[in-house]
Amino acid sequence: MARKKQKTEGQPEQISNVKDVTENTLEAENDVFADIMNVLLFGGRQEVTENELKHVQEVFQLMSALTGDRRFEETYQQTQEKGAKVGNMCEVLDKIENRGVQKGLQQGREQKTIALIRKKILKNKSISEIADALEETEEDIRKIYDVIQEMGLDTPDEDIYDRLHT
Repeated sequence: MARKKQKTEGQPEQISNVKDVTENTLEAENDVFADIMNVLLFGGRQEVTENELKHVQEVFQLMSALTGDRRFEETYQQTQEKGAKVGNMCEVLDKIENRGVQKGLQQGREQKTIALIRKKILKNKSISEIADALEETEEDIRKIYDVIQEMGLDTPDEDIYDRLHT
């Protein structure tokens, strides 16, 4: 399971690196994770095994507390709402990774729209013409159009995207 690591916003680089090391260790060493959880949570009793978590919610709460990352608990809650069972940490990390992939795909689509709107602006197209060509609402196009005009036509798509989402 290859994942791109990045600094968590608002966290010092050192803490971010510790989280990355922890996550990599847990991902690669499920048996080590099980041993750590058994000692920390259950006084050495074999409640968490390499292949199955018996006290899933408690383990995810601990992981969230240890890492400061609420995605463990959020993923657990979403899984419970769907009525699915979580068997091991790899499944949880896969679900978290999939959410990241989906967000990345959405960001890519939005950046493509930004690039298309920029091209239409350079061709002196109106907001209504752009909306018609891209099959979007004028309201949605206007938001992007205004930010592009404000930041400048040479501003990278990523920066326009960031401004739109802050």
